[in-house]
Amino acid sequence: MSQEQLRKRLQPPNQVATDRYTEPQLAFTTTPAQDNAVQLYEMGLNVFPVPFAQKGGWPWKQFQYIRLHPAQLLLAFQGQCNLAVMAGRTSNNLFIIDCETQDSFLFHGDQLAAAGIPIWSVRSGGEKGGGHYYLFCKEGEIGNIPPGELTQTEIRGSRCYVLTPPSVHPDTGVIYQWHKHDGDAPPTVSLHDLDWLPLKLVTKTKRVVQEPTAFSDLSRATLQFITAGAPEGQRNNALFAAACDMAGNNYDYYTTSQVLTPIARSCGLPNNEIRDTLRSAFSQPRTPVRPITNPKQPQWKAVIEFIQLHAWKQRTGQTDRAVLAACAERARLGSNEHGVFRASTRELAELARLTKNTVSSSLQRLQQEGFLVFCGHDKTSTAHLWQFGKRFLRYRYTDTPWISSSVSITQKTDAAERGALGKTAALVWESLLAARRPMRVAQMAEEFKLSDHQVYRALKKSSWAST
Repeated sequence: MSQEQLRKRLQPPNQVATDRYTEPQLAFTTTPAQDNAVQLYEMGLNVFPVPFAQKGGWPWKQFQYIRLHPAQLLLAFQGQCNLAVMAGRTSNNLFIIDCETQDSFLFHGDQLAAAGIPIWSVRSGGEKGGGHYYLFCKEGEIGNIPPGELTQTEIRGSRCYVLTPPSVHPDTGVIYQWHKHDGDAPPTVSLHDLDWLPLKLVTKTKRVVQEPTAFSDLSRATLQFITAGAPEGQRNNALFAAACDMAGNNYDYYTTSQVLTPIARSCGLPNNEIRDTLRSAFSQPRTPVRPITNPKQPQWKAVIEFIQLHAWKQRTGQTDRAVLAACAERARLGSNEHGVFRASTRELAELARLTKNTVSSSLQRLQQEGFLVFCGHDKTSTAHLWQFGKRFLRYRYTDTPWISSSVSITQKTDAAERGALGKTAALVWESLLAARRPMRVAQMAEEFKLSDHQVYRALKKSSWAST
């Protein structure tokens, strides 16, 4: 098979780009790896592929912070591959007791049974007969305990992964097998329930999931369920009402599930009831419980518009552009009603695909230019808190004195609509408007820091877009 044929085979069809997979997709010739990936994904676990009969070899560190989108799930596990599960906050605070030998596996199984904890376990297929026990932690993310500190045992709780069925062990060629399934999901436990293990939290307070958007548009009842759950007898109705409210406020199924599933599970609802309730909430269009009286454009969208139109000059311009775009993405994922969002240097470096030192220097420049305002540190994670400055807003409006009310440049003409011109042509077009004088190609190339060829192409695009 040629490279071009392989590329076309792996390219997802247009209809896959939905908020979630559909039942026909799941029923159509799926592999055991795909079936297990979907099952674990719906439990809230962060699953991703690794090379067949290997424990590593493909890039995986991005899955320490993100999960696959449901529409990408079946495609990611197409063909032969091993299935991995990430421990930690992206899997709803999953941690794994990794037993290296059969004696260790039997010991921890006896301890869990004596404590009355349901068992979810896997036989790893290694020569020593070890295995894994899967558990969720109520209080937060569990810290790792590396090999050597415990007898023939390792705790994987933060930003590390294990293989899971139907993976193939790289040393023995034996397939990983489920050992016991007590319940429809791994048990949720507290630290004191496992008193024979020296478990510690990575963070001081529970952080079930990072808020994907500001919750200010949700009703008081929905916020109450998110923060405190609901008692038995009310929990299913409360979950359904909260899901309907989030659907009415344009939250997609994936985001709603990420927010509400851990809360509903901590209230005692089984995993299959949670899944059915969420699907029922999204089975038809919903409206917000609290009507939106004054809808307005989110601030991060204004920043994206500014990034596309601003003339990023000099050697550091494209770096600052990438970092500000990463900040806009962090604001989209989680900002409060005042526009304050959390963004650590590491997270921005991941999004911008730059080093942390480069991002730190760029953040200083963006603060000096008035594009970003530092707002302190997050109390839980000590990550930086940011807010967008007011300076970039003036670029979105005309400064024509004879127009009584300023109008967004992107709303004045079809030529400025996204996709009509492209980045370079939009830069030339906006710069010509600002210059307010005729210019030759050589003058534009020198002043706008472009080549003659780029200017010619931009002028051609502008001429076409204005017709």
